[in-house]
Amino acid sequence: MKFKPSLLLLTLIFVMGVILFYGCSSPPDSEVDIFLLNTEFFFDPLEPHGRVVGTSIEIPSEAEYRAEAKAIATLIDRYQADLVGLTEVENRACVELVRSYLRRGNEWQVVFKKGRDTYTGQDVAVLSKFPVKESSITTFPDQRVTYIDRGESKSVRPSKILGCELRIASEPVYLVIAHLISKRSNNDAKRLGQATVVRRQAIRALTNNQNVIVIGDFNDTPNTPVLRQLRGLSDEWADFVQTAESVPLEDRYTYIYQDNRYLIDHILISPSLQDEFLNTPATDRCQIFDSDGLSDHRGMIVRLQFADF
Repeated sequence: MKFKPSLLLLTLIFVMGVILFYGCSSPPDSEVDIFLLNTEFFFDPLEPHGRVVGTSIEIPSEAEYRAEAKAIATLIDRYQADLVGLTEVENRACVELVRSYLRRGNEWQVVFKKGRDTYTGQDVAVLSKFPVKESSITTFPDQRVTYIDRGESKSVRPSKILGCELRIASEPVYLVIAHLISKRSNNDAKRLGQATVVRRQAIRALTNNQNVIVIGDFNDTPNTPVLRQLRGLSDEWADFVQTAESVPLEDRYTYIYQDNRYLIDHILISPSLQDEFLNTPATDRCQIFDSDGLSDHRGMIVRLQFADF
């Protein structure tokens, strides 16, 4: 005798199949969250360090080092970031430790190359959930700009800079993260030269039809020559979007110096990503937040909505 499945059983099998099909084939979240934080000397306890740590900056204990790494990871997880830029980190081991504390840490790729700042020993780094082209990771060792300082010609390049190619929603993206020199008397021309090096890399990526994201601690505020250079307001190429302009003015700062509030950490995006930025509700596009005592800088996150992820 042949088995004849009942209509109820066939219906149940059909419904379960539909649920499984749509459950497995539903598109991933189209939101991409870009996170930026100056970690304020996130160093490990091991010698050697730069000339600052161990003198004016205290060397952390092993317990303090691990606690800071965990706190950075907690902040990244809290804001559900997908692409992270960190400044003032010491080395790859520091970033790898942060990754180990992240929720689903194995989904993240560490992007790091040792920079050239021997004075502070600081560096910049990236954590990415998106595939990064390993051969593209560079600190731009051959990129220099000549500038004039009090009548004397000098050459400069950023000592804390990193560039890489990645893909987001099948779109090519070029990311540059940099930490420019601190603003002191008579060094504006040098910092502007560093910004020019960054801008040149952005232009090169634009000519290669790549979307471009430029992030970091630029130690300068909007509408200064440095930020105008970084945004492209001083050349004929595409003007980048200053994402922080969507933040209410009273909250638009990342650093406090002598009781004054300054926006010196920035996430700039090429016009090719402007639609993705505007697809996000206005109140969510960019957020600047306190770092819970983790750093003397506030953090920043920018949200992009891709239509076809």
